[in-house]
This record gives sequence, structure tokens and C-alpha cells, in this order.
Amino acid sequence: MRSTIRITDAELYQSLGGRQGSDPREKTTANLAAVPFGVIFRPYLWPSRAVKGSEHEQRRRTAMRMPMVLRTVALGLALTELCIPRASEGTAGAVNIVSHRYVIPGYDEPNTPPNVPISDALRAALTDPAVIRDGRVNLNQTGYVRFFDGNRARPPEAIVILVPGPIGGANAFRFLATEVVRRSGGAIEVWALDRRANLLEDLLPLWRAERMGTVEAALEALAQITEHPDGRGGYIANHYEEVGRFMSEWGLDVHVRDVKAVVEEARKIAGARIVLGGHSLGAILAQAFAAYDFEGVPGYRLIHGVILLDGTGIPGMSPLITDEQYLAGLDALRSPTRPEDAPFALHPFGPYHFQLLEIAALLAL
Repeated sequence: MRSTIRITDAELYQSLGGRQGSDPREKTTANLAAVPFGVIFRPYLWPSRAVKGSEHEQRRRTAMRMPMVLRTVALGLALTELCIPRASEGTAGAVNIVSHRYVIPGYDEPNTPPNVPISDALRAALTDPAVIRDGRVNLNQTGYVRFFDGNRARPPEAIVILVPGPIGGANAFRFLATEVVRRSGGAIEVWALDRRANLLEDLLPLWRAERMGTVEAALEALAQITEHPDGRGGYIANHYEEVGRFMSEWGLDVHVRDVKAVVEEARKIAGARIVLGGHSLGAILAQAFAAYDFEGVPGYRLIHGVILLDGTGIPGMSPLITDEQYLAGLDALRSPTRPEDAPFALHPFGPYHFQLLEIAALLAL
């Protein structure tokens, strides 16, 4: 039976050292997106260990069957007006927009915790309380932030599921999601995805700095990041060889099946039309989902349309790498010996650099 963890802002904040009595609605999630950058980008070129040989080739051709995707995109754009009802001026003001974060089981990748052991040091570095399920670290999970009308008693008429770009997370859609819910009079919900890699982010220093909202707090967070006992950026930024053993397997197949887990959650709501959308690389993943073969069930049959934001893919383009390059890159991801081989590294970006960007944003505010 599928189980779901719902973590409210207050619960997550308090678990990360928040002060009692603070208003969780005031917080802005520290959405660094450092690890997701490489996790989604590099394995997208070098897919999963679980899909190889003739099976890998079949899935790759199925997933990248762009003509089918483009027909689905056209259908999605045509259905957008039908799937997204509009609110009257009188009803839009009564909407009480609420957001909750959910973490649900994703694709059960066999080389990922809890299916493989991890060190005590890595377990200690994982500060997101959602990584612990049934007493064990479980990274075969995916999450989403649900934006909805807290005053609405009826089920939504439509659910728009949005997949972020390579350096984004669920909060990248916060403004857009809020406006969609408000302007629809609460008839639409928006579910913004966080990829499984977001579970690896260390939010503690930046979360506290955002809550305080002062220059001094931002500089204190900077000191904690740069002077971390495990090296600049924390344990994961400096022990890429450990996380590379399982992050290397988070390829296209894993990500598309994680999206399917969220789509299946939305399909449980009777009568709701489901539109899958994405921004940048998220739009390409939405197309791949629509064309994917899920054991005989094409992805487009699970949704009512596709919305693309700044991302359409390149129809008919030949593979960007040869099979030899693919295998060499996959071997490097599985057993990295250099920082640039880490599954979250795309020079010059990495966890530490994105933490610095977050600090710069805090200082600018």
C-alpha cells in the first residue's frame, strides 16, 4: 500500500531548529537546487544501470519519440483552455491559498538506499526529516508542494503538475502556482515537483538565515558553509564518491517513473483533469513522460494534456554522445575519482557554489 508523508512548514521548520512560536507562513524555503542540477542533467545523458542493452535502446527510442510528443504537446495546448477554468472577479478574492509539502514513494531503484547501505557520516549529513521512512534512510522517494484553496470543500476540477528545470525546485513555481490557484477561484490545484535529489540538500544554515532575515544571520550561515568540519559546502559536496554510487543510477528512466508516481497520486482524485507541465529541462521530461512506455501503457493516456514553458526539445536530433562515451561517463559517475566526475557537478557549479548564490540572494534582500 502506498504511504504518503505530509510535512507542514511548521513541522519542517521546527525539525530544522526553528524557534517556537514563529509563523511558518513567513518563511521562504531555502531551495538551493544544488544537487538536482547535476543529478537531472548528467544522468539524462547517461541513463540508468537498470536499463541497458537492447532493453535500454528500446526505452531510449520510446522515450525520445518526439513526433508523438509533439502531437501530445499540441493536444495539451489545445486543452489548456478547457482544463483550466477561470474564476469570476467575485470568487477570486475568496481564495485562501495554502501550500503543503508531500513526500511519497518513488521508483524503487535497486542500487539506491534503502536497498543499499550508507555510512553513518552520510546519514548524519541528511537533515531533511523526510529521508527517514520506517526507521531507515530512503532516497527512493519523490516530493511535491501542493498549492490549493484551503476554503474549497469540493475536489479540484483540474490539477497542474509542474516539473522544474535543471537548477530549480518546487519553489521556483510558487508565484505561478499561487496565481493559477487564485485566478481559477480555487478550481485548480498546482503540484510543483521536487526531485528525489532534493532530499540530499542540507537546509539548516540557510533556513535559519532566511528566518532571521538579517545581514548578520546571512554572514553566520556563510561562515558555517565555508568552515564546515567536512569541508566547504558540507559532507556531500566533499564525498561525491559515496553518493555517486547510487546517484549515478538516477537516469531518465528513474526520473520519469518518479513523475509517474506523482501523476498516479493525482489520478486518485475523482473527476480532476490532469495536465503535466514543465520548465526548461522539466518541459523535456514532460514530453518524455507523454511518450514513455510504462509496461504497455503510454504516458499520454495517464494525463489530459502537456504544457511546455521554455523547453520543447529538438525533434529528430541524433544522440549527443556515442555508446563509448555513454559507458565511459557512466563508469565515471559510478566511481568518480575527480570532483568534475561527481553526479551533481557541472563546472563551475556544485553544492557549495549554489549555497554561495543563496547567501548572495539573502544579502541582496
